[in-house]
Amino acid sequence: MDLAAWLPLVALVLGGGTAAGFGGMAWRAFQAARIIAANPPRAIGELKPGPTEVKGVLHGEGQVQSVLSQRNCLYSRLLVEQYRRNRWEPVLERREVTGVWLDDGSGRVWVNPREAQVIVSSPRRVQAGIFEVPSPELTQLLDRLGEQPQILGPFVRWREEVLEDGDVLHAVGAARRGEGAAQEGAAQEGAWEIHGTGTFHVLSDRDDAEVIRMWQRNGQQRAGAAALGGLLALWGLWNVISGA
Repeated sequence: MDLAAWLPLVALVLGGGTAAGFGGMAWRAFQAARIIAANPPRAIGELKPGPTEVKGVLHGEGQVQSVLSQRNCLYSRLLVEQYRRNRWEPVLERREVTGVWLDDGSGRVWVNPREAQVIVSSPRRVQAGIFEVPSPELTQLLDRLGEQPQILGPFVRWREEVLEDGDVLHAVGAARRGEGAAQEGAAQEGAWEIHGTGTFHVLSDRDDAEVIRMWQRNGQQRAGAAALGGLLALWGLWNVISGA
């Protein structure tokens, strides 16, 4: 059988896999937007167990130091990526965090940035740039972290995010009473904490309307990719049946 005869079958398999994979991601994104929209922010002092969103001022126990900029903060994340196979792939990711909570004046609730999807957009909290490969700056960073990842290509991009004491944030997730520490040295037993669920767990300096729009855009992009995969699969199926 020549290559042309195999193309419909390949299209069917690849298209079907693409449609299923991106379709599932689109469903989860739209589901997250729906749940967040159905649970507007409530006062921390009125929390009940279950899906919730709160807004408060960030405070913490002690401080950590951001990896790249060496800033004292409560949370930092450094992500280094390289462009391979038509997409950006992580080369290195480091998170540093101490025990943190949100306070809105009516109460406090513990949050865990290490487990949440942290979404920050303020220029004060985000820095980004490019390292050439090789470069003294990149070599110094990797040596300091004790990392030797395989890097291909002429450059990598980096992004550093920090959260500091006094930042105003939204937290989305499931509220529950803690059974001990939400993080090491943090929440006491019985204190409110927000943890992740299978659908969403977000900590952001954006308001809830922006987070909802972000999830909706994400869902639309994934749904578009799923539709293309479905069309490819249908083309393959039609030609497989026609050639049978």
